[in-house]
Parts: sequence; C-alpha cells; structure tokens
Amino acid sequence: MRIAGSGLSALLFKVARSALSYQGRKPSRDAAVVERMRALSAQYPRYGYRRIRIFLGRDVAQAAEEERRCCSAATASAVRAEPSMVL
Repeated sequence: MRIAGSGLSALLFKVARSALSYQGRKPSRDAAVVERMRALSAQYPRYGYRRIRIFLGRDVAQAAEEERRCCSAATASAVRAEPSMVL
C-alpha cells in the first residue's frame, strides 16, 4: 500500500507536518568544521569523536596563537611609530 500526502505521513510518524520539511541552518554555518572533522576522521579512522574533538581544539588554539602573534606584531610596530609623531 502506497501512502501519499504529508498529512498522513506526519500522522504515522507522530510528528508535526512542518517538521517533515525542516531544513536546519547549521550545516552552512559549520561547513568548515564539518569538513575538517571528515578530513581528520579519514586520516585517523580508528579515532573516535573524543580524539577528533581534541584535534579540532588544537587547530583552534593554533589559529588563535597565530592571530595573537600577528596582532601583537602590528601593535608593536604602531606603538614604535607613535612617539615620533609627538610634537
């Protein structure tokens, strides 16, 4: 027997009809993280989600460290240039 219509499907699954067509927004926002997770799990197929999360945390920490070094170098050069501008 073939069942047609979202109303009957929703009734069978005991969910609201609007839930059948739901599309979340997170996949587009987290696409880079999901891609990195897939790459890590392909590289380390025996590791579980906990170890993959540790690797992701290290990536974030490394990116923050690079950003800090970049910003501190720019700030230091701006501070050095500032005293020469004093009249």
